[in-house]
Amino acid sequence: MASQVYNFMWLNLDAAQPDPEDGSIRHPLPLKYLDNVRKAGKDNPGAEVVLWVDSKRLTQKQMDFLESTLEEDRPNVHLKDLRTIPAYDQEPLYNEVEKNPNWRNGGQTSLIWRQVDAAKVLVTLQGDFDQSFFADLDHAHLEINGKTVQKMLNDHGLMIGSYSDSDNVSIENQLWGFTARRREFFESYYETSLQCAYNGRNAWRDLVNKVDKEIVKGERVELKKFCLPIKDDGTRAEQPGHAFRDGRKEQDKPAVIEKGDLSRVFNARGARAGRRPCPQLDVTWGISGRNYAQVRAAQNKSEETLASIPPKNAFNATSNPFEDTPLNDNTPPVTPQTAGWFTKLKQTLKMGA
Repeated sequence: MASQVYNFMWLNLDAAQPDPEDGSIRHPLPLKYLDNVRKAGKDNPGAEVVLWVDSKRLTQKQMDFLESTLEEDRPNVHLKDLRTIPAYDQEPLYNEVEKNPNWRNGGQTSLIWRQVDAAKVLVTLQGDFDQSFFADLDHAHLEINGKTVQKMLNDHGLMIGSYSDSDNVSIENQLWGFTARRREFFESYYETSLQCAYNGRNAWRDLVNKVDKEIVKGERVELKKFCLPIKDDGTRAEQPGHAFRDGRKEQDKPAVIEKGDLSRVFNARGARAGRRPCPQLDVTWGISGRNYAQVRAAQNKSEETLASIPPKNAFNATSNPFEDTPLNDNTPPVTPQTAGWFTKLKQTLKMGA
């Protein structure tokens, strides 16, 4: 059976803000999307299902919450840190912050859209898999082993999503899948995506042109042979933990997960792992000891300042909000999670079934 990876990604607007003093955390992303990724893992047990996030745009508690929620009873679902990819971590584009409160408008040319368009290509190029997939989080219902998708990959080494589920196919960049024979195509497209981002535009049109030139005209393959009609799940991107969550000029109160809910979640996890439940919420340290624990800031455990840390790239430590804060070699390993509490959490937060 072919090895498969099914990638998703979420980027927050700017650098991580300190957690509220009341012990709560801001929503790291729309909670529905966590369920989408978990369902993708359940529906595709033979694939590695990955949600990529930027650890410098999230607090450690938010990272811990995401990893626990995603990986609970899903051995093939993983949270991964974009900062573990050198090409991401060392790229100045991803160290810029979105300052436009009206980020949703303007033909999706605001910084966050340009960063997303480039980074989604990069994550699909990670690892050595027979088949690599990417889908926006509102397209997580893509059936990667469906007959239509697999025929496209077998015949042409490529599947790209269309705008809707109608018969009038048109290239979109919300999802794709490819085999090893198309890797060079996407490596080239990533370089184009970066150029587009720096030039102030997203990379959708360039994908359309590249497909038309190299595949439709160059290889004489009809668009409908590899373009998959599929519509989204009806949701739209928002940043629930941010004041400008809807991408409008008006500010909103960020959505939070209360301390009590978090405490019940992590205490239950600790009890099931055979450890003493913690009397107070303290989840600053990583739950699984994944790579992100070594590369992100120990924000809540260190009193050293950013200015004392040498910059890693072109941005200096005093002006770049993404510059590393000190690492801590004593980050403790943690036991694997066990099943059960995610359903209760969803009920508590009224996420639905």
